[in-house]
Amino acid sequence: MRDEYRFPAEKHTVPTCQDILHANGAISGEENGGGVYIVKKVENEKTILCKALSKNLEIPAAHMDFSVEMEAKEKALYTGKRIHMAVNLTNNGQVPFYKISLQAKVKEQELVPVWEKEPGLEVLESGAVLECLSAGETRTLSFYIDPDIDQKSNLELELFAKTENPVSLEQAAEKQLTLQLGKASFTVKKTADCDNASPGETVTYQISIHNTGEVTLHSVVTTERFGLAGVTATFQEQRGITLNKSRTQAKIQEIAPGGCVNLKAKVVLPKDLKDQNLMNQIIVVTDETGEESAVRDQATIRVEDKEKDGSGNGSGNGKGGGNGDGTGIGSGNNDGNTMAASTSPSPKTGDSSHKELFQVLILLSFLFSAVAARRMFGGNAHR
Repeated sequence: MRDEYRFPAEKHTVPTCQDILHANGAISGEENGGGVYIVKKVENEKTILCKALSKNLEIPAAHMDFSVEMEAKEKALYTGKRIHMAVNLTNNGQVPFYKISLQAKVKEQELVPVWEKEPGLEVLESGAVLECLSAGETRTLSFYIDPDIDQKSNLELELFAKTENPVSLEQAAEKQLTLQLGKASFTVKKTADCDNASPGETVTYQISIHNTGEVTLHSVVTTERFGLAGVTATFQEQRGITLNKSRTQAKIQEIAPGGCVNLKAKVVLPKDLKDQNLMNQIIVVTDETGEESAVRDQATIRVEDKEKDGSGNGSGNGKGGGNGDGTGIGSGNNDGNTMAASTSPSPKTGDSSHKELFQVLILLSFLFSAVAARRMFGGNAHR
């Protein structure tokens, strides 16, 4: 029997056939005949299981009903943090429902619930429409709301579900939510891809912004800054990030609690940059924390001209001469064209008499050496 006969919207009576079905399965027409039969057919053989002689069949109205419930998915709810709601639609009746329109509202608030896409669900600006809900079926749908950081502590949600097919039927649900005051906080970490660099080289910085609070951060503005004039780092383009004309500022639309966004900035060091420790700073501000609570971090690298440091060659010849008073002058020549002069002080013996004694001893040693040499050479000549 077709569904429209099995599960009519209203109770009604339908006429039965005017033929009589005999025990052997044969049907004969009689003017006053009639009835309802349940027949079992195996191949060409028919067997009457039961029959009721009646000219009309009374069919009761089908049971048609569905229910709707909603619940917050998160256990703890905070102001400034997105709230996800789960909606359960259950068909408790005997027939399917079609084109069920759904509309959610927040009482006395300007918050607009946003439905999330699901198979068989058409999302509209004013709500959503479920294509079909079969008999006995339960569908779980969801929508979310974004309360402000200064939102009232309590929210009252209303949900309306309505269908016109096969009958006009409407159900509603309400839910009260208690929100805790959310805390906005985040951390910033900046690192360079090297510790040392030379003028003319490119240095890449990575900036990591991590939302450590309970609320969603909005309009996260990041600014690059060097403490040295003429040196500028620029952000690299990436999806979802808005840069200013000079590319020294990057704007992130939002960062959810627990979320992290990584940015990259590059700088080409000027070729005339002097040897120094070069510091690069990052400043991050959000709508929730304000400029007074801006978070900063910095990365420092050592800039040195490697070619200049390695240009000198120390090979060369040097000559030096000494005077009897202990002073000496030496000169040297190398590939670096450097000249050096040094002075060796005379021995310090405490006073001038010791100096004179020292000179006398040197003179005596020369005399003794000369006498010994004379005797040796004189003796050899005599022989």
